Amino acid sequence: MKVTAASREGELQIFDVELSPKEVDEEFARAYNRYRKSVIVPGFRPGKAPDSAVRRKFGSKIRQEVRESLLDAYSMRVTEERGIHLTDSPKVELLGPLEEGKPFSFKLKLRANPVPEVRGYDRIDVKLPPAKQVTPEQLDEMIEGLRKRYAVLKPVEDPDAEVKVGHRITVDAAFLGRGDGEVIVSAPGESVEVLSAETELYGQRLVGRRPDEEAIGDYTVPDDFPEESLRGRQVRASIKVREIKRVELPPLDDSFAEMVGETETLEELRELLRQKVQDKYDREYQHLKEEAMFARLLEINPFEVHPKLLRSRAVQTAASLIQQGIFRIEPGEDKLEAFVRDLQPMVLDTVKREMLIARVALQEGIDAAQSEIADVIKKSGVRLGAERNAKDYLLKRFRMMLMARAEVITNKTMQFLLSRLECEPITDTDGEQAEGAETEEQQAQ
Repeated sequence: MKVTAASREGELQIFDVELSPKEVDEEFARAYNRYRKSVIVPGFRPGKAPDSAVRRKFGSKIRQEVRESLLDAYSMRVTEERGIHLTDSPKVELLGPLEEGKPFSFKLKLRANPVPEVRGYDRIDVKLPPAKQVTPEQLDEMIEGLRKRYAVLKPVEDPDAEVKVGHRITVDAAFLGRGDGEVIVSAPGESVEVLSAETELYGQRLVGRRPDEEAIGDYTVPDDFPEESLRGRQVRASIKVREIKRVELPPLDDSFAEMVGETETLEELRELLRQKVQDKYDREYQHLKEEAMFARLLEINPFEVHPKLLRSRAVQTAASLIQQGIFRIEPGEDKLEAFVRDLQPMVLDTVKREMLIARVALQEGIDAAQSEIADVIKKSGVRLGAERNAKDYLLKRFRMMLMARAEVITNKTMQFLLSRLECEPITDTDGEQAEGAETEEQQAQ
C-alpha cells in the first residue's frame, strides 16, 4: 500500500491510496475460494472449479465484494496507522476501475478531531505522596491473620469452664412470649465467636457463662431481623451455652510455613507476603504516577473532543459493556441513550489520553516493529487461519494487527513519557497511608 497526503483543509485530511496488484489479487483469490464450491464444472471435483468458471458465474458480485472489502480494510488501516480520530465516516472517491493484476487507487477523505502539537513533556513536574513500603508491623499482622485462618478449634472438656474472650461457642437460643413463656422462635446450635468481654447475643453477655447455664432477659427484636413479623417486638430471649471451644493457633515456626504450602521456612513466608503486598503498592503507585502525568499534560495542552467522536466512542463502550453482561439495560431507546450519556465523562478522559499518546508518538517517531506486533498477536492467542476465505477476513486481520501495533506504541510512548516524570513528594499524607496499609493487611489475610 502506498499512501500520499494529498491535502489538508482544517479538520478534513485527504490521502491518495494506491494498492499493489498483489494486494488486489490476494483479495480476489479469497473471493474466488468462497464461491468456488458453488460452481460445478465437468471434469473438476466439487470445490475445484477454475477461476475462469467462477468468474463467468459470479464475476460482478465478486468484484463488488472485493471492492468493498479493500476500501473498508485499507481505509481503516490508513486511519489507525496515522493516529487519526474520526468525527465522521470516511469518504472514498475511486481514481480508477478495480481489475485483477493491476493497482487499485482511491482518494480517502477523513474528517479528524484536531490535536495541537503536544508540548511541555521534556520534564513533567508533578506532586505525589511518598511511595508506600511494607512495614515489619504489617507483616506481623498478616502472619497472625494466617495463623487464625489455620487455627484448630478444640473442645473445652472442663464442665465448670467459663466462656472467655477468644472462645468459639455453640448456643441454643430462643425467643419466648413475655406473658406465657411460649417459644416464639428457636435457633438451636448457633455459633458465636467471643471477640471481647462485651460480646452479646440477644442482649445477654457471653463471657463468664457456663455450659447448660440458661440466661433469660428482656429483648427488643431489631428492625433488620430476618423474620419480619418479629421486628420491633418485645420478647424474652433465652440463651444456653451448649459447647465451648478454644482456638489453638499453629506454632510460629517453619512447620507453619509448610502448612500454608507456598514456602518451606517462616522467613520465606514473610518475604513472600511482603513481596505480594509490595507489588500491589508498586502497581498502585505506578497508576498514581500515570494519572498525575496525564493530568499535568492535559493541563498544559488543553484541546476539545468533537461531540460526534465522543458520542461514537460512548456508544461503542455501552455496546461492549452490555454484550459482556457487565451492565443490563431495560428495553427502551431512552434508557440506552441515557446510559450512553452517562458514560461520556469517563469516555472523554480515555479518548483524550489516547489522542495525546498518539500525538506524542507521532512527534517522536515512536513506532512498532513487525516482530513486536507479531509477539503481541502470538500472546493473545487469536488465530484467523480458519477464516482465511471469509468475506471480512482482511478487515479482521488488519484490525488485529492494528490493535497489536497500538498496544506496542502506547506502551513505548508511556515509558517515554514516564521517563521524563519528576515527582516532588508530598509529606502530609500519613493518615492516608496508614488507612491504605490497614486495608492491605485485611486483604492479605
